[in-house]
Amino acid sequence: MLKPIILLTLILTAGCSDSLSTLTLSVENAHVDLAQQVEGDWDSVCILTPYTTDENAAKVTGLNITDVKGTGIENSDSFQVLVFLKNQALHRKYRVSMENARFELTAPWCFDKEQSYLVAD
Repeated sequence: MLKPIILLTLILTAGCSDSLSTLTLSVENAHVDLAQQVEGDWDSVCILTPYTTDENAAKVTGLNITDVKGTGIENSDSFQVLVFLKNQALHRKYRVSMENARFELTAPWCFDKEQSYLVAD
């Protein structure tokens, strides 16, 4: 009887998780071309910089706060969150380690897909 309860708990916990998939990017000549590296039907991307609050993330992305909360970015400087949009609706969110790619932004910012060739180290 204990096994079904543990299994159900794990399923419910996983379903409620706001965990992000990790995205590993290729930095070439101090640039990242998101349009070439990130598959999917998206038309813009917003980069949430470290310590971005959920409220500010919602304001920058134009999304409802429930779509952007729980990323952990508000309390961390070890990663950035990339929020991909399609027609101003949430398409996908990813975590990008600062050790992988550090975008040259001092505040959260959004870019059209055509403008997503970005400076990074």
